[in-house]
Parts: sequence; structure tokens; C-alpha cells
Amino acid sequence: MVYTVTLNPALDYEVLVDGFRAGGLNRTSREHMHFGGKGVNVSTVLHSLGVDTTALGFVAGFTGRALEDGLKAGGIPTDFVRLEEGLTRVNVKIRSGGGGETEINSQGPAIPPAALKALLQKLDCLGEGDVLVLAGSLPAGLPGVIASVSGMWIGGIIAFELCRILPWMEPVDYTTPHSGLLAPPPSAEEKSAHPNRFFLRRLLADYSEPMFVGNEIAGGMLVLGSMLSWILNPDHPFYGTGWFPALITCQLITGAVALYAYWPHWIEGDFFPSFVPVVSVAPAMVLTFGASPFIIVFSAVLGGLMCPPIANMINERIPAHWHGMVGFTFSMAFCSFSVGVLLRYILMAFPMLG
Repeated sequence: MVYTVTLNPALDYEVLVDGFRAGGLNRTSREHMHFGGKGVNVSTVLHSLGVDTTALGFVAGFTGRALEDGLKAGGIPTDFVRLEEGLTRVNVKIRSGGGGETEINSQGPAIPPAALKALLQKLDCLGEGDVLVLAGSLPAGLPGVIASVSGMWIGGIIAFELCRILPWMEPVDYTTPHSGLLAPPPSAEEKSAHPNRFFLRRLLADYSEPMFVGNEIAGGMLVLGSMLSWILNPDHPFYGTGWFPALITCQLITGAVALYAYWPHWIEGDFFPSFVPVVSVAPAMVLTFGASPFIIVFSAVLGGLMCPPIANMINERIPAHWHGMVGFTFSMAFCSFSVGVLLRYILMAFPMLG
């Protein structure tokens, strides 16, 4: 069974207007309504090819009922989570006789934490041989990093599976030092003898790509270069939000929380994914919701506690020919989504915290 998840499905209302004029009265010459959303589209195509599929996601209001009923009428099984508030979005596409097209895409309903939990419970029921496809736009108010890193873990899985079947691709043990590129990790005795030094080294290393060849020197230079660039030109577009100090602060806090919380893993082993929230949840929450002290501390602490064990759990269960980036980026997407939804509703209930 192929399960598709569309977090923000839509009714796509397409109209043809001859000689469309903005700001004036226009009449349609043809109209068509169909059911949209990337995951829904995947289920529609799979069903037409005779592949068993079920569409999952969120629907709300009478537009959500129309979408769900329409898919069922077409023979496509659904198992959507129904939201108590809001409406499934309606996207309008206006096509003019001259060949131009104007699109108006709605935001869609907000996703409460209880609905997210209900969707995750449905996903827990997937069994061996089932395939999950997560696609489409995000509901309103959620960080764009979710889509970015979701594309990474989904694309990574596809790439690893392709490499496995291509005859000229040979697996390489990337944990083995090549020509002295990777230095041997410090022993447990060295870490215990100089815990503060090792803590600082790991905190800086988490700014780079430590699962490859990043280290504290690369991470430290990255932070230093960014700070110098911001000092020299704080109005540069990259720092135009004015929240660059807040981003650095949030990343430092979340890195420290992750290292402190999972310190035994670092002492006993050579690696633990404490970097995951540093490059995802922490900066994403600040950029999405603002730079208040509450947002900085809340997202840093929650991200630091959630992300590393989830990434580690996923990587312990993936096939041997998949790189750990699958677990890392999945954890980034899942935790950014979860913390983003929770933070959004906290700020709705207590706006003074924003």
C-alpha cells in the first residue's frame, strides 16, 4: 500500500475568462473543479495505474468534506484527519483566452497539536512493505525549512536506492580515515579528563557538518565569519531581519542543551547527532515567529531535547546502505514541524510572549 500525506490539500477551481480584465466584471466561459495537493495528485495517478493507495492529511469545513467525498467517489480511499476549525483551501486559477494565467492560492487551515498527533498515530500503523509519500505545501505559519529538509531525506532515500542497483556504484566505508583526512576521535579518558574543552569543541563543531568532515575549527570560523560580515554590513539582505544576534544566541543555547542532555552518549561513543537542532529548529523558529526571549529559549530547549534522540533512533533502524543524513534531516523536518505548531498555538494563547 502506498500512503500519501498532503498536509495542505486544496480544491483547485479553474475558470476560463475570455478577455480577463483586472478590476472589472468578468464572466467565465468554462469552469472546472478538481482535487489538488501534491500527495492527492500522487494518489490519483497511482489509483489510475491500479496501485493500492490511501490519501492521508488534514481537511476542514465544507470544502474539506467536498474534497474527501470527491476522492472517495473516484474510488480513492482516504483517511484524513478532520479539523474542527477553518476550511480546506480553495485555489483559484484564472485562464484568459489570450493564454495568460492568474493563480490565487489560499493559505489553508491551522493545524493544532492534537490533529498532528492524530496524523502521527495513523502513520504508526504502517507496516512492512508500505510506502509513505509526503508531499505538497505546508499549512500557514510553519517554517519553510520543513519542506527543504523533507526534500533532502526523501531525495536521499531515492538516491541511495538508485545507487544500490546501479552496477558501477560501489559502497565506501566513509568512517575509515583516508590519507589522514579523519583524525582518530578522542578517547573516553581524554573526554573525561578535559570535559570543558571537549564540550566547547563539540559546541563549535555542531555549526559545521560534523557527520562528514566538519569540526570545531570549521564551525568556529563559520561563526566568526558570519559575525564579522554582520558587523561590517548589518543591513545586508542576509541579515535584513535584524535578528542575526538572536539566531546565534538560539543556536548556542540549543547546542549546549543537546550536549548537556546527551553528554553520556558523547563520553561513551564517538558521535551523537546533537548538531541536528542547531541547524534546523533553533534558527527556523526565530525566523518564523520572532526573536523574543521566550521564543529563543523555548525553541532552543525543546529542539535540543527532541531532535538528537529522534535522529539517532531513525538511523539505528534504516538499511545499512542509507547514510545517516536520512535520520538527521527527517528529525529536522519532524521536530521543526512539531515545535512550530506547538509554538504557534502558545503564542496565539499568550501573545505577550512573542
